[in-house]
Amino acid sequence: QNELGEASASAWLIIEGIDNLEQDRPTCMFWGDPHITTYDERRYNFPGVCTYILSMDCTSSNFWIYGLMKECGGANNPGPSLSALDSVTIYARVSDGNQTGVELQRGWVVNIGGAKLRISEGMSARHGNLIIRRTSEHVFVTLPNMITVQWDGLQMAVIRLPAEFGHDRTCGLCGKYNGDPDDDFYMRYGHTDQTSNPNVFGNSWAFPTHFRPCDMVPDEEINPCHTQPARDSEGAITCNEHLYTVPFTQCHSKVDPQPYYDNCRRDFCGSEWRRDQNLPLCNALSAYATACEIAGRPISSWRSSELCPIDEIKEITKEEGCPWDELEFDFEEGDGERDILDRN
Repeated sequence: QNELGEASASAWLIIEGIDNLEQDRPTCMFWGDPHITTYDERRYNFPGVCTYILSMDCTSSNFWIYGLMKECGGANNPGPSLSALDSVTIYARVSDGNQTGVELQRGWVVNIGGAKLRISEGMSARHGNLIIRRTSEHVFVTLPNMITVQWDGLQMAVIRLPAEFGHDRTCGLCGKYNGDPDDDFYMRYGHTDQTSNPNVFGNSWAFPTHFRPCDMVPDEEINPCHTQPARDSEGAITCNEHLYTVPFTQCHSKVDPQPYYDNCRRDFCGSEWRRDQNLPLCNALSAYATACEIAGRPISSWRSSELCPIDEIKEITKEEGCPWDELEFDFEEGDGERDILDRN
């Protein structure tokens, strides 16, 4: 059976059915500034700049999922800084007590032990007890307990628990899964204190290191639209024009578009980068389309040469743009074999 080693990879293999999108699974989503929906569907914004525990098993420590958030939006942007997910790191415990880990980076790159592997569309591989697969726009990682992590290669992550996953076992920014959104904001140390403030909650799940210290997010929540009325008006028109028209209206009965519209406007106000090319809108539409697919109402072919063309977004990602900067490679599709870009 072909596997990925810690710093090398053999040929990719096809593994069917691992990116299962069955409904009725607890789902946590991160997108945009980031806008977060917990497993129990509590929604909040947290513009952190650090590594954070997105979700972990706090009872048996069988899995850990970390997210690195970086500042974006432009140095001259008035008001509070925005941030976005830059990468997601996944660890799963194996039977001998050790752990297997992969990092999902921007550009659909999988980092394993310093070897950066670019996966071609339609290819799959196994690394230890993790299964990795690339579809047209996403990388999926399936853990041994059937938890799946979905990464769009740019700024959005979705974590899904199996339907039978036990209550009160998870902690982190995705909250405590038990069907009750009111107790999702348990803070990190001791897991006994709650807060109603999302920034206080988010700060408690920071994971600073010697090489990457953290700046705490101020307690006060600030909506950038309060200081940017012109951008707010522009965003309201642009976001409404697409989220409330065909083809997205076909999903409205399954997924409420209002939170995506609100956050689309918020990102329009706060983003200094590429508003003329509708990147805040594209983030919102991509997140909504993903939520609709998970809910069993996929929106097919919503991208076009005029609306969020994926090839153009890749080019913007390479050039500059928030949140997709500092990429050191191209997006040319390979034949699915290993592409070592850096060894540390």
